[in-house]
Amino acid sequence: VVGLPLVKRSKAQAALHDLRSAYDASISEAGLILVQQTAAGADSHHVSQSCVDVLGWDPAAFLTAGTLRSIVHVDDLSLFRTAATDPEGEAAIIRLRKPDGTYGHFRFGVTVRGISQPLTYSLVDVTRDAAARTARVRAAEMIDGSDSAMLVMSLVDLSDPASLIVEDLNPAAARLLRRDSLVTLDEVFSDDTRQLLHNAAFDVAHTGENLAFARLNLGELPDLLLDVRLSRLADGTISMRIDD
Repeated sequence: VVGLPLVKRSKAQAALHDLRSAYDASISEAGLILVQQTAAGADSHHVSQSCVDVLGWDPAAFLTAGTLRSIVHVDDLSLFRTAATDPEGEAAIIRLRKPDGTYGHFRFGVTVRGISQPLTYSLVDVTRDAAARTARVRAAEMIDGSDSAMLVMSLVDLSDPASLIVEDLNPAAARLLRRDSLVTLDEVFSDDTRQLLHNAAFDVAHTGENLAFARLNLGELPDLLLDVRLSRLADGTISMRIDD
């Protein structure tokens, strides 16, 4: 009978160390931190080694009760407490302070492990997503609050100027055009005006250069002289600003 080859303990330990290192590296690259209570109901936590790379803190620091809570942004403490104590609830986006004093945005959620078991949590770095979401909200607020009529448009077919559609318009545009919503410029403008604006938007979409028309007189709005400016936005859509 041929016996199985013996594996030296040192080699097994080295292989296990390599496996753990690879695992830690993979969850760090994913922006993931795994957290578990040291005991059911405890305010101290075991934290994965990925915390060093993702958040900048030594995982051992969280064995001290209250440490995780202490780095939560004060305005997010209520969200944190709710998410931390309600395994059936939805995950929350909270801000966590880094050692340099800046904050990162993290999706904080609980994993159910059973009654009377220590709770486990996941922290997923969503800082980039949060920054983009904040920028979109800020842009929408600026557009909505503008006295200028603003339309956001896009080309369904980049090779066809006639495929231009309206994705959004602000309250000032709704008042000017006397419409709460708009899908195409056909609904408001005549053929000549529509073709002018379609061609201008097509050029802006492909060149990235702004186009402007000063003191434009449109038959559809006979009592107004309009300044119209078209610009390509960072996401490829086209904004049209109309000033009376």
